[in-house]
Amino acid sequence: MGWISVVLNDSSGTGDCAAQAKQLEGIFAEAGREARVKVARGGDQIRNFIESAVADGCEMLVAGGGDGTINTAASVLVDRDVPLGVLPLGTLNHFAKDLGIPLELEDAARVEARIREASSLVPLERLALSPQCGFASGEQGNPLTIPQEEAKLRLIGEMARRVWPR
Repeated sequence: MGWISVVLNDSSGTGDCAAQAKQLEGIFAEAGREARVKVARGGDQIRNFIESAVADGCEMLVAGGGDGTINTAASVLVDRDVPLGVLPLGTLNHFAKDLGIPLELEDAARVEARIREASSLVPLERLALSPQCGFASGEQGNPLTIPQEEAKLRLIGEMARRVWPR
């Protein structure tokens, strides 16, 4: 199993990526994955970190920042066999919102980390995500609003695209 490169843009959003970097290191370590987390301070450094990670053979690249950061990462990964993970840490996060990626850092990273952990026990192609929302003992199941149901299904779709890219 290879390593995951995580590049965070300290110039996006609140600009407090040091705390988020530590949080991510803990999440990936908890899942038994090697994550090399770097905090970039500007566009050139973001691009350089991403290009270096790809050249060094990262298994996956996770970009944390706003739309500009994600655009930079995507442009570097064009025609390369490296999946892109998105951590919406910017101010507006239009790209992440359009794809239904959760804006809470821990939720998106933990779901993906747990899938990766499970794939060490069961082949990835035999795993699946379920929209089931816990155990319900009654006919009505767990009450969710339509927006909650839509958000849950968007998260499942995004996680599936991230973990099982074509």
